[in-house]
Amino acid sequence: MVDNGSSDNTVAELKFKFPQVEFISNTFNAGFSAANNQGFNMSRGDVLLFLNPDAKLINNNIFKAMALVEGNAHLIVGPKILNPDTSLQDSVIKIPDCLSVIKEALFLSYFFKPEKIDRLLESNNYALSGACLLMNRKLYESLNGFDENLFWMDDVDLSYRAKKYGAELLYDKEWAVIHTIGVSSKKNYNIVIANQLISKLKFFKKNNLVGDFIVATLFIQLHILLRIILFVILALFAAQYRKKLVAYLFTQKVFLRYIFIKENKIF
Repeated sequence: MVDNGSSDNTVAELKFKFPQVEFISNTFNAGFSAANNQGFNMSRGDVLLFLNPDAKLINNNIFKAMALVEGNAHLIVGPKILNPDTSLQDSVIKIPDCLSVIKEALFLSYFFKPEKIDRLLESNNYALSGACLLMNRKLYESLNGFDENLFWMDDVDLSYRAKKYGAELLYDKEWAVIHTIGVSSKKNYNIVIANQLISKLKFFKKNNLVGDFIVATLFIQLHILLRIILFVILALFAAQYRKKLVAYLFTQKVFLRYIFIKENKIF
């Protein structure tokens, strides 16, 4: 188990209750990708389960999924992911493109219903949520694990690269997992908003999606400016909006550093 800089007694309590478990205790939040890669480097199993700390297994259908992976070394399986109230969460994610960036920047995404899972599966233009993923060890090694330069979009990038490598993605709706989304995200709007936007650019650039990168660069800048204007106004009414204003000002700085001095570090 990898702990990303918990400030409470999580690690001490778990070490006491589960002495057989090996722990890695990071002194800071190294991010989803780095933490999973750390755990992988200490693991020994042939089948890997990547599970977010705010996700939990609720039935034994994982064993059926494990049997599928054991029988197919080029398979990645993702479960049906549910919210705590058992409503369906985004278990299957559409691979982003410049059009999705434009819609988001111009607030148009509020007027378009998300594509249904069945349609996404038919299009084959999807990724599996990183909240819970099951795969073969050799496949993960071949893909060089999660990209640690992507603090966000890491699950999308892994799925995208896996399909280019020839692997198969399987959405297993018989296997369910409860995921409490956004628990850590609410603690730091700066990190969340900056990485949500900049990681899309990193994804487009890394995977040589040049047209998407150019258009997305323009519209992500517009996205940031429109939100700064919006939250300057809304900041007069609530502290939450002031926090988001600060986060978008921070994101503007990060965006300019990424574009003009090619700063690619995790922030």
